Amino acid sequence: MSWLIFVILSVVLITVISLFEKYFLSHLVKDPRVLVAIGSFGFFLFSFLLIFFIDLSLTWAIVPAILGGIAHYFALYFYYDSLSKEDVSKVIPILSIMGVFVLILSYFLFSEVFTLIEYLGIFSLLLGTFIISMKGFSLPKFGKVFYFLILAAFLFAVRTILNNYAVMKITPLEFLFWMGFGALIVAGFFAFKKASELKKVKKENLLGFGFVSFLAVLLMYTLSSALQLGTVTLTFMVYQTHIFFVFLLVTIISIFSPKSFKEDLNKWVILQKAIAITLIFVGSILIL
Repeated sequence: MSWLIFVILSVVLITVISLFEKYFLSHLVKDPRVLVAIGSFGFFLFSFLLIFFIDLSLTWAIVPAILGGIAHYFALYFYYDSLSKEDVSKVIPILSIMGVFVLILSYFLFSEVFTLIEYLGIFSLLLGTFIISMKGFSLPKFGKVFYFLILAAFLFAVRTILNNYAVMKITPLEFLFWMGFGALIVAGFFAFKKASELKKVKKENLLGFGFVSFLAVLLMYTLSSALQLGTVTLTFMVYQTHIFFVFLLVTIISIFSPKSFKEDLNKWVILQKAIAITLIFVGSILIL
């Protein structure tokens, strides 16, 4: 199957997952740690089922796969915390600064040198992040939400570096299997912290949480397969288009079903988001 099909599926999956996660945090779960505990355990359950479809090989590549799972779900905690307090159309674009951290980590770990184009990409990305963080025409106030998103972006970048290394040594399905154990470690950590809150989760909501966990496993598989079959640059160039689709769908849903998502629909705010998202998208493309 072509890498392009895999990355298009990844765009669809991350868009749908982002909308579900915002809905869960707005209506079903108030504490982000509870959602992380449920989501990471669901990821483990679905990924563990892969044992029936793969030939496991014990190599050092399972270590970065497990660490990648840990980094991914701790990143999700900081992301969920920010998502519970801010518009999803603002949160998702800021996470794109992950690309800058990938470049920085690659420089220190692999001695990769930045080009002029990459410097321009970093500037465009940072400018877009600055604009989308503004309140109207006032200078942005970088509070907890912003710093949590930067931390989440850094952890997602660490996961990306670890995952890319692992997929060079093992198949995407093997990678998912071992990543699930990293997710299980995070699930245990947050379940211990929020045991009493987990007992209050309604059973009828677990089906929705489980469905999103299943989509998360599919997302990691399609994205890993796209990276394995195609180039990193082209894969992430197409993948980054999801920020436009999230912005578009959230705006439409906010107009026709404001009870689902309460996004600011002021025309100047929409223009501000559109400009910032465009700069972030262009910056992401330039640094890849």
